[in-house]
Amino acid sequence: MSRPLRIEYEGAFYHVTSRGNGRRKIFISKTDYVKFLSYIENSLKKYGIPLHAYALMGNIIAPLWLKEEPLTATISLRKRKRLYSGT
Repeated sequence: MSRPLRIEYEGAFYHVTSRGNGRRKIFISKTDYVKFLSYIENSLKKYGIPLHAYALMGNIIAPLWLKEEPLTATISLRKRKRLYSGT
């Protein structure tokens, strides 16, 4: 079942979550967390996205972004996940 369409508008906060395939772990070691955070940091600088909070759990990524431009945060997270997973 697909998720409902995300309604996006400027100035809104978005809590975007992503879970590992089959709810499997995304992060195994502390090194995995540090590596992913470096990708997020580079993305925030590149796209100028204000990140207000985040949670990285074993099988969940959950950032809270303030949306200033359409699709920027969504595209950024998608790119970082692909970079991290090697796909």
